[in-house]
This record gives sequence, structure tokens and C-alpha cells, in this order.
Amino acid sequence: MRVSLVMATVGRDRVIGEFLRSLSAQGKPDLELVVVDQNSDDRVARVLRDYQGDCRIVHVRAAPGLCRARNVGLGLVTGDIVAFPDDDCFYPPNLLSRVLSFFHQHAEYAGLLVRATTPSGHDLVRMSRRSGPATLRNIWVRAVSIGLFFRRALIENVGGFDESLGVGSGTPWGAGEALD
Repeated sequence: MRVSLVMATVGRDRVIGEFLRSLSAQGKPDLELVVVDQNSDDRVARVLRDYQGDCRIVHVRAAPGLCRARNVGLGLVTGDIVAFPDDDCFYPPNLLSRVLSFFHQHAEYAGLLVRATTPSGHDLVRMSRRSGPATLRNIWVRAVSIGLFFRRALIENVGGFDESLGVGSGTPWGAGEALD
């Protein structure tokens, strides 16, 4: 089972290298990273060139807008499981192996939401610490975009991100696109 990570980026480079290093601590899952670059320069290409990791990297350019970039990336993924790391996040060691194990053991689940924490283990946002299903009533304390993992079939069925939402959309709705 392959994991496809779709990372939209603008204005960052060094922290992308930190994320790439966190991928080296994931064990050896079948992994691809689709980097959707919204910069007007080559800062991201330089970081990607220096990375000698164990995953396939696809680097493409896109117009500004988080949802636009994620939709471009979704058009390129080949994995069975898809996630959306931010360009300034990291994955703790073996997270992807644990996610894959969950999906192998639970064919009935189309998605998994994991807590997002700082390196010291503190929650990035207020989140429930109890496991359980996500519903319309509790989604705001169950999920954050960097902790969303979905089977690609579900994403294809839903149809991608609403480009009128999220950072760079040019509309008043500059957040909440991932939970939508």
C-alpha cells in the first residue's frame, strides 16, 4: 500500500528540509511526496535536490491558493492513502507505518484522523484526546489538516477541495478547507 503526501508550499524552504528529514524516520513505507510549489523562484527545487531520501518526489508548480495547489497534487498521486502535510510540519518517527498498519487492519475505514503535536508532544490545536468517530458535531476537535489520512478512493468520490475556501482563495473564507 503506497502513501501519497500532497504538500502545497509558498514562501518556505528550510522547514521543508526538516519535513523531508522526518520522512527518513518513517521506516520504509512505499511513499511518494507531491510538492506543489507556488513560489516564483527555485528555493524549493534547491531543497528537494539536496534531499537523498527513500521516497519518490514529484515537484510541480501551481497558481497561488492552498486548495488549488492541493487539487493539482491530487491529480498526480498514485498512492492508496493520501495525506496533506503542511510545508512547516514534521511527522514523528514511524507515524506512516502506524497509519498503514491501521488501514491494513481496518478495510472498513476510509479515513483516519491523527493528533498533531509539537516535538515536545503538546497539541498544536485544541483536540480531543479520546479516540472515536468524527462527526459533524465534533470534527473541529477531532481533526487538523496535517493529521488527515484518507483512502484515495474516498477523495476521488468526494471530488477534491473547494477552491473558494482556504488560504490564497481570494475569498473571505480563508480557513477550514481541510475539514470541509
